[in-house]
Amino acid sequence: PAATAAHILQLPPYAPATLPPDEAPIARARPQGLADGMQRSDQIASDTKTEGTAVAAGEETPTRLLTWPDIQSRVPWGVLLLLGGGFALADACLVSGLSAKLGEHLEWLEPLPLTIALLMLMLITAAVTSVASNVATASIFVPVVATLAQSMEVHPLYLLIPVTLTTSLAFVLPVSTPPNALAFASGRLTVVDMAPLGFALGLVGVALVILATNTTGTLFFGLGEFPAWAIPNAEPARQPDVDTHH
Repeated sequence: PAATAAHILQLPPYAPATLPPDEAPIARARPQGLADGMQRSDQIASDTKTEGTAVAAGEETPTRLLTWPDIQSRVPWGVLLLLGGGFALADACLVSGLSAKLGEHLEWLEPLPLTIALLMLMLITAAVTSVASNVATASIFVPVVATLAQSMEVHPLYLLIPVTLTTSLAFVLPVSTPPNALAFASGRLTVVDMAPLGFALGLVGVALVILATNTTGTLFFGLGEFPAWAIPNAEPARQPDVDTHH
């Protein structure tokens, strides 16, 4: 029967006499017909304990959570340079006087109807933010538009809110915003893929912002009136003197 079982399992008959003397007791305790390459549970536990002791005694445990080679290979340096360049460009425009010059060249918008002037401002802002970061564009245009609103005697928020929102409508080029740069850095998009859809999304965004400004914006913020705090060189109202001597 033992020979028949070994023939059915396609295993050679078990021969303890052929094993070395140190393994003979283990072989006799193992049931006949078990594959030669298999280990018992007590052997696996013993081997695992031995390996764990060797690792704990001989190998170095990691002492750092993050190393400089990991940072150098994984951090998107292009995105960081893009953000830093945007802040540097905005500061350079303010220091060099470019913002003031830009405001002087936008004076031709004053005689235009208010909605048309707002549309032209938003289109200019959308064109600039397509080739520059939104941080730099906002830093350049916000002071200029605030001064322009005072000279046109319109509510400053009527021009500032749409222009500020338009700086975020930058979907044409990777340089426009950090999310664009991250999407472009993935390698799954090209400039040819981004430009047509980005241009269409920008136009839709401009139209929606103008609609919201002339409806809900005017309703909630009172954009139809020129506030007293926006008057240039306006002095605060003086409180009447109270005569305390009777």
